[in-house]
Amino acid sequence: KATRRPADGIARPYQIESNLSVQREVFSGTSVTLSAFRRDYKNLIWTDNLAVSPEDYTPFQVPSPLNNGDVVTIYNLNPAKLGLVDNLDQNSSENSRVFTGYDLTFQSRFKGVNVFGGVTVGKQVSNTCEVEDPNFLRFCDQSQTASPFQTQVKLSGSYTLPWAVQISGSFQSYPGDARNATVDGTILAEDPSLRVNWNVNNATFRALTGVALT
Repeated sequence: KATRRPADGIARPYQIESNLSVQREVFSGTSVTLSAFRRDYKNLIWTDNLAVSPEDYTPFQVPSPLNNGDVVTIYNLNPAKLGLVDNLDQNSSENSRVFTGYDLTFQSRFKGVNVFGGVTVGKQVSNTCEVEDPNFLRFCDQSQTASPFQTQVKLSGSYTLPWAVQISGSFQSYPGDARNATVDGTILAEDPSLRVNWNVNNATFRALTGVALT
């Protein structure tokens, strides 16, 4: 028997892209372009295990590993439902994903010099709160967090010398990840909690709750 199947009438995911641009010549040989871009993801698919219901998960409050007085909710599956699988793929009525971006670019030509470049900012905001396992509900809606725009800067130019010799150069700046910056083996991060995962294994869960982790 198949353990995964599509729902009747499941629709194909698709995307809607919108783009608006305005260009203007600011002075002879130099133009500036401002663009706005948006991409909406539609008919996202999620998988529902029909053999397990939300009532089959028991919430447990455990102290945060940061030792800051906060508590974290961990959901433990009913042992009787362990290994039962009847997955149904269907379109989500709640999950969403939207990308928004803005570009400011310029292009200039004068006396053998050709220069172009600009700044791009953008971010993607996702909602993945319609899930099978309630343990994935933590931070599932990025619209509720301070998600910053990511910035890229690019600049390129060329100059024509006598005898048809051309020299050129370029500069590119991409958003980095402070969590991955290291000096002499030490991770340097503005926020030490970035990309830190707390793995709760059976021994840790039993020590915190007195119950076996399914």
